[in-house]
Amino acid sequence: MKLKTIVLSLSLSLASSLSIADLREGPIEFRDLSGAVYRRSRFNGEMDLTRLAKTNCFEDMWLYVSGKWYDVGVNEGEATVDQNDEEINRVLAETNGPIYEYHTHPHDWCPSSDYPGISLEAISRKDVITHAVFSDMINRRGRRLFSRVADEHGIWGYSVTRDLRRRILNDEDVDIMSSSLWNGSANLLNIPYVRFYNRLNIYIGQQRRNGVIISYRKLR
Repeated sequence: MKLKTIVLSLSLSLASSLSIADLREGPIEFRDLSGAVYRRSRFNGEMDLTRLAKTNCFEDMWLYVSGKWYDVGVNEGEATVDQNDEEINRVLAETNGPIYEYHTHPHDWCPSSDYPGISLEAISRKDVITHAVFSDMINRRGRRLFSRVADEHGIWGYSVTRDLRRRILNDEDVDIMSSSLWNGSANLLNIPYVRFYNRLNIYIGQQRRNGVIISYRKLR
């Protein structure tokens, strides 16, 4: 399967200006339809997403641009979410500046709590591929994309090196997106609190060697 087919449907024939008919104040909520817009700070929105990752067992997707959160997720499932291309086109048409793309990763055992340690839900292979293609398209529009994943404890940030982006865009070295890139992710489950940062740093270093640049901010 061609890697680019996952997200190349994001053709940006820019639509007319978005009329915000559903502007909301207050916490971001899970909705099985896209289109809602929330006026909320980035920090408060991130706290909302970590709460949703703990209490709602379906993934969802948002763009944070210019002080607003735009719900652009469709086909929300327990392990996947798709983007609404029409809503993304509208957001890009009416905004400027950097784009922050967020989606949630609930645990497989959602909504149960971690016990007795802490478990993180790291980014997936599809996340990396999507970021490479989406960021390439955004960069060609003269803007920057920052990709984020919220799990119940905090926020993952991720990007790819220039070389890995090139290989993904050219459908090269597909095997790099399988076993070697994700060895060690299982070690992020049920981490004793005293070993949390040690395990996390090992994982981040492992992915950096494979061309995926990852950060994590614990919020809860």
